[in-house]
Amino acid sequence: MSIFTVKDIKIGDKSSTYYVLDSNNNWDLINLKNIKSKTPIYHKEESFEYEHSSYELYKDYKKINCREDYIYSQNIQEIAKKITSENKNETWLVSKKSTNKEQNPNHQICAGYITNTKNAKEKTICRCMFHFARKDTECNKCGLEKKWLNNSADIKICEYEYPTNSKWTGVGGIDLVLKYKNKFYATEVKPPKSRETLCRMFAEILTYTHDADNLKKILKTDSLIPAICFFEGSLQEKDFEKYSLSEKESMDTILKAISVFRIKTEKPKNGIINFEIEPITLSE
Repeated sequence: MSIFTVKDIKIGDKSSTYYVLDSNNNWDLINLKNIKSKTPIYHKEESFEYEHSSYELYKDYKKINCREDYIYSQNIQEIAKKITSENKNETWLVSKKSTNKEQNPNHQICAGYITNTKNAKEKTICRCMFHFARKDTECNKCGLEKKWLNNSADIKICEYEYPTNSKWTGVGGIDLVLKYKNKFYATEVKPPKSRETLCRMFAEILTYTHDADNLKKILKTDSLIPAICFFEGSLQEKDFEKYSLSEKESMDTILKAISVFRIKTEKPKNGIINFEIEPITLSE
């Protein structure tokens, strides 16, 4: 993939489509008049073969979070091809392990006594979704303005922020582990106002589940199904509806490996957000 700067663009070519990382690390179309001359930019028509040698993790490859339609579609197609051709060889997900030390979190007590209550991020939301329904006594000490109460009829939250067996550089934890109809789903969740792409979510959950034997032992299961979960009305839900049609073949391939859930919420009442998780599509 070629890298240019504004100075490299010839006069008369400035009407072409380019894109760049914005201040929030999201990829968007750019107005050449509004960026600095040395900012790296990329032409829309460049070929985007699988190249990320400077990144240890595919999920952190910068273009994976690009919202420009052409690149978004290219990313979906690429992930579908990777799932099909390399499902048993996951070196494309993570290239280097930092230590063999096992990770065994203890989530018996909530560790989050939140003082900054606005704009809760996914880790805070997922932690609360797990602990508040258990009626933990520590919840009374929490400064989180709105608590999250799971009212799902047939979906149970079994764990949250569960890491891989060994510590891998840049690899976090599975946001939520859901149990639905006696099957367990390792689920990547994004907060309601997130601008991250489905491609980023797909790459994250495939990364986090490639080394999850300890979690399987705790759950007493041989199968841990990768999944993503977004909020009703979110940008991710709109993307899902759009690309399930425009990139149907590739999305069908991805959805054979990754399940999709949606979170529906009620208006907060007495400081509590009641929510339900529902399946949209379940992988085989």
